[in-house]
Amino acid sequence: MDTNTFKETLSSVIKNNKKAAAIIGGTIIIIVIGILIVMSAGRGNSETIQLRVNGGTNSANQNLTNSSDPNSAHQIGDGDYDYTEAVDHIGEKATVSGTVQKVFTSKSGTVFLDFCENFQTCTFSAVIFASDVSKFRNLSQYERKVRLSGLIKSYQGKAEIILNGPEQIE
Repeated sequence: MDTNTFKETLSSVIKNNKKAAAIIGGTIIIIVIGILIVMSAGRGNSETIQLRVNGGTNSANQNLTNSSDPNSAHQIGDGDYDYTEAVDHIGEKATVSGTVQKVFTSKSGTVFLDFCENFQTCTFSAVIFASDVSKFRNLSQYERKVRLSGLIKSYQGKAEIILNGPEQIE
């Protein structure tokens, strides 16, 4: 099918079937949001995008939460938790305690504070994006018992706190 035939067929479907038009519109929105998410993959973006498509229509609601708010580290949190409990408190500003087993720097320059011997099975980690690494001195100093303050977020089913500055670490 050539491009003109496709356009004519699509136009005809839209004119004759409003429900199909709504589904197509919603699908286009989902594809665009998906592309944006894939482009920001690799943990290089501190924003999360949530998409809700209502009742088969093409309306979408985006909720952006930016954890790079400089005041977020200084706000009183909802609680004080062990790192093993953090996954149960996603969405809360809190303090999370534990012993950092390893500080790992990825190829992209993002730093991870790992609280378990095997980061893949651990339910919590702390993340310092490459753009913020220069704010921290001697990252190996954090291989000890720490308390991290910030928003507990979810990434691939695990809990994390994004660290924007050393003031978030005690």
